[in-house]
Amino acid sequence: MSQLTSLTLEKLTSKGTVDGTLTCDWVLAAPESAAALVHQALVQELSQLQQGNASAQTRSEVRGGGRKPWKQKGTGRARAGSIRSPLWKGGGVTFGPKPRDFGKSIPRQMRQRALWAALTSDPSKVKVVDSFSFISEAKTAAVTGFLKSAGVASSNVLLITAQGESASLLLASRNVANVTLQTPSLLSIHALLHADVIVISQQALTEIQTRLMPKQSA
Repeated sequence: MSQLTSLTLEKLTSKGTVDGTLTCDWVLAAPESAAALVHQALVQELSQLQQGNASAQTRSEVRGGGRKPWKQKGTGRARAGSIRSPLWKGGGVTFGPKPRDFGKSIPRQMRQRALWAALTSDPSKVKVVDSFSFISEAKTAAVTGFLKSAGVASSNVLLITAQGESASLLLASRNVANVTLQTPSLLSIHALLHADVIVISQQALTEIQTRLMPKQSA
């Protein structure tokens, strides 16, 4: 059962220093049900990344082998109908792999609840900034300087920004190995779980709450 809980999140300035707190009323799911839901959504998300491009030729697809290698009887050798038999070197593959789709699917509402559960599983790692507009130049130093001031330069950081909020942030952060940038509409379960620190803008937080937060149940 989900219940409304008041949580306190740290607010950061554009320089990375702590600037008070932000109180949020979030509907949190029960940990025992949230864990299973997040796991199922993670398996589904990772399955989409499996390409399934492996392909081997069967004996009918291997070139050549249309002529019988030798006559059926009288040679002393075993019977053979084609040099492309799976028993021969260079022949086809028996039950070999073929391109396939490994993707799984889950209902949209289940994925939304799983995303919300992954985001709220550890509120202590969620930090809020008013906006990422302070990243005005597409320079890596702007992002690394902010993370260093916030004390999370060596952590896996997930930056969540609203669409079009900062045009320079994508270019400034893409060369930082431990930083991932996402928008509310393209949130990833894996990124939320992998991150040690989640820095989210106020606009993105409002959008996520509107899109993902479940209704309170009795």
